[in-house]
This record gives sequence, structure tokens and C-alpha cells, in this order.
Amino acid sequence: MTKFTSLSRKLEEAADSVIKHYFEALLANHSPLAADENAWKQCRRQATAILQECAKHLRGEGPTNAEKEAEYSKLLGSYRALQGIPATESVIASEILWSCLTTVLDSLVAQEDDATGEAVRGAVEFIFRKSVGLRLHKGVMGYIEVHGRQGDGTPVAPVRTLLPGPLTPREQQVLEGVAHALSNRQIGRELGIREATVKRHMHNIFEKLGARSRLEAVQKMYRSPAPPLRPTSSGPGRVRLGRGG
Repeated sequence: MTKFTSLSRKLEEAADSVIKHYFEALLANHSPLAADENAWKQCRRQATAILQECAKHLRGEGPTNAEKEAEYSKLLGSYRALQGIPATESVIASEILWSCLTTVLDSLVAQEDDATGEAVRGAVEFIFRKSVGLRLHKGVMGYIEVHGRQGDGTPVAPVRTLLPGPLTPREQQVLEGVAHALSNRQIGRELGIREATVKRHMHNIFEKLGARSRLEAVQKMYRSPAPPLRPTSSGPGRVRLGRGG
């Protein structure tokens, strides 16, 4: 990874641009994470930390303050639950950030040969998904703790409630993986199918939902119609997409 040091520095220099486009995209998506100053400040902090981890990974360095970041993500999950921000918004925001990052990343590797470009993209996606997955997991744990403290017995909707639609059971499993911020390769590994098969399922999902991106597909199938002021919760742990279908 050390041979990517120069690209790592360029990625760090481009971080402000990524964050700027991220904020604009969140606003365009009517995300509550950008509508409130405090919510955006926290969102920006996490996004910046994720970008820093991506840059460090290109230099062959591991993440710093991992325990601190995990605890912060858990506290942030509790805060968002108390503010009535659905946990689905964190999932959607992670895909928006990835979209903004890949746009900048493509420009950074434009002058590199194809092999180097693919290697850089793969390395960045790997650490991005890992970093996001940790934060989503800890955030959900924070949601659960808030619900436990309320103790009013009110039924709570899942973090991601799959809305009725035309997808097959297998396509639903694939889209669930997308909602957990997994890559096609990771989804394939979870379901025991080839990456090419995952891509075919994604093509079918886009066609059936009229979606043009992974983000839009998640929005169409997972955005809950329930009132936004109601906290949501979900069990923690490793993503399990099932094996049926």
C-alpha cells in the first residue's frame, strides 16, 4: 500500500471537496442530518474520520483511536434516537458519502494506469465499507439503549423495514446487503453466490424499482413511511442476509 502514498495525500487534500458535495447531496435528499446545525456537525465529524481512515489505508496505516470512534458512534446513535432521526438516515447517508467519494476518487486516478486505478478503488472501498459498517453497528446499539431506557412498551419499527414491492426473496436479500453498506463482493460472500450474480440481481432491482443507483434503490425500498419523530431500533451484530431464495 505504501506505493499509493502520493494518492493518499491527494485524497486528504480533496477531503474538503468531498465533504462539501456530501453536504449538498444530503440537503438535496432532504436528510435531517444536514437540516440541523448540530446534526450536520456530528455527521461531518464522522464523514471526515472515515475519509481519513481511507487515506491512511492507502499509506498502509491502520485506523487510530478506533475504540474512541466506536464509542462516539454509539453515543451518536443514542443522540439521533432521542432527536427522532430514523436510523435508516445513517444508512442512506453512508451511500451518499460513498457516491461523493468515488466521484473525487475517479478524478484522482484518472492519470494512473488501469491496474493502479482498480487497486486504489478496491483498497478505498474495502476500508470505507469496514469503517462505515463499524459505525452503523455501534449506532444501532445506541438506538437500542435509548429504547430500553424509555420502557414505555411502545412497539418500535425495525431500523430497515422492507416495504411491499416486486422484488424476489433473493433480490430483497441483496438489497438488504446494500442497505448495510456492503459491496457486491461482500454480499456475494454472505449469500454464497458469485459477484456476477449479485450484479445481475442489482440490475434487476434497478429495473423493477426504476432506480438509477444503489442509493435510490435503498431509498425506494427502505425509507419508512412512519412519522420521523419515533425512535427506531434493531438488533446489533454481524450482517446476516440469509441463504434462501
